[in-house]
Amino acid sequence: MKLLRLLVLFVLLPGVPAAAQDAPKPAYYGVWKGAIGAYPVMVCLDEDGLGQARGAYYYLSHLSPIGLAGRDDGPDWDERANDDASGARWHGVAVKGDTLSASWMQGKKILPVRLARQKFVTKDDYDGPCMGDAFIAPRAGGGNVTSTDASFEGTAYRKLSYVPGKQFGEDGGSVETIALVSDAPGDRAINALLAQDLPDGGWRSDFIQCLSFEVANSGSDGYFNLAIEPDLITPRWLDVSVGNENSCGGAHPNAWSSFRTFDRASGKEVDLFRWLTDKAVAHVAGDRPEDAYDTVLPPLRDLALAHRPDDADGDDPDCAEASNDADFWRLGLARDGLRMIPSLPHVLEACAATYVVPWAELAPYLSDAGREGVAALKAGRS
Repeated sequence: MKLLRLLVLFVLLPGVPAAAQDAPKPAYYGVWKGAIGAYPVMVCLDEDGLGQARGAYYYLSHLSPIGLAGRDDGPDWDERANDDASGARWHGVAVKGDTLSASWMQGKKILPVRLARQKFVTKDDYDGPCMGDAFIAPRAGGGNVTSTDASFEGTAYRKLSYVPGKQFGEDGGSVETIALVSDAPGDRAINALLAQDLPDGGWRSDFIQCLSFEVANSGSDGYFNLAIEPDLITPRWLDVSVGNENSCGGAHPNAWSSFRTFDRASGKEVDLFRWLTDKAVAHVAGDRPEDAYDTVLPPLRDLALAHRPDDADGDDPDCAEASNDADFWRLGLARDGLRMIPSLPHVLEACAATYVVPWAELAPYLSDAGREGVAALKAGRS
């Protein structure tokens, strides 16, 4: 999610120099609570990269957002739904201290708007009021998690599914993950790690934050779909595939696949890049530990490309060239080899098929951790 948040930030603030981002905020900036007529509302207000007012509000009775966009011709804001004007507007918006007033108008109907400023905190420093606790928290609840029994290659597990509250509509998305039911030493810790993807009713979850990015950008909820399924379970290792589809305030929706690998002996998540030597991968340190990343070097990339799957090229002639040049790959564990998916530009993401490099061909590039891991994998084939 970190990379996604940075991409969204870039889109939310297009062409705005650092000095402009540090400029004083307009008087309306913040989170507000009050009423339109007799109807209680919660409001978040910010400005876009051109200094124009934008934001959203919702009635506390139904919690679904309605967008707001400032006009060029005065202190009026248009209400928006899915980027289209709804026909309602806020006329004569004025801020005095910690009070905001306006007139809500639609046709001949006019209602007073009276709001009081609220304190708020955000998950990250660059987030705005539409992504803070005061605005999000009342909307975050209402979902539920169901559990159903499932089996993978004879191994039982539980499938956990989150269905969001009705305030997010039918298209808000879903989150699906798994929980192991056997008694390996690390299974309880692994289940706890996988359960972190399930929204807990709080405002900080990735699901809620994603939809809030879209609200901040367009005034409407986005969607967030995450599906985690097992693709390898052995006495020592668990590998899951992760399917992501979301719209979180960027220029376009996102879709990609990846893997997560876990050690059932320790309960820790495994970084498969550490199974490979510096002949195959490069570990690049960032200014902060969370900014570090890994790239695949040509010898390993050539091994992967030698095992191009039938669906790798799709219908786009640029697919093969994109994979041939990819430096960033996502790694997963298979019985017979290392799974590899190239990280490609959005327009070519459909080309990102799964390559499998046999362990025998990887032998010259395995680190001590990699050799130990492969040995444990082969020992657990039965």
